Amino acid sequence: MENIFDVKCLFNRGQLENGNLIRFLGISKGSAFETEYQLLLAKDLNYITNEEYKLLLAKIQSIIRRLTNLIKSLKNHKLKTINQKQVLNPKPRGVNNAH
Repeated sequence: MENIFDVKCLFNRGQLENGNLIRFLGISKGSAFETEYQLLLAKDLNYITNEEYKLLLAKIQSIIRRLTNLIKSLKNHKLKTINQKQVLNPKPRGVNNAH
């Protein structure tokens, strides 16, 4: 979850664009899934009770859902922005963009 802190630091310094934010949030989501597994392992090894496991599992799953929704929202915003730029700045006629 330290990845989310890294994102905040980069954002505050103005060094974060939408694509990097999505990448960092994806890494954070992966970390959340790892935490989910570690909770299961802790329960199976009797380090935490079943009640503690259920409480913590609900919290981590909520975090995963929020990260997923934020990533989706940012991707949709990025696509809308790209599409708006294409409408505002159409390619000139007669220009061939083939490589």
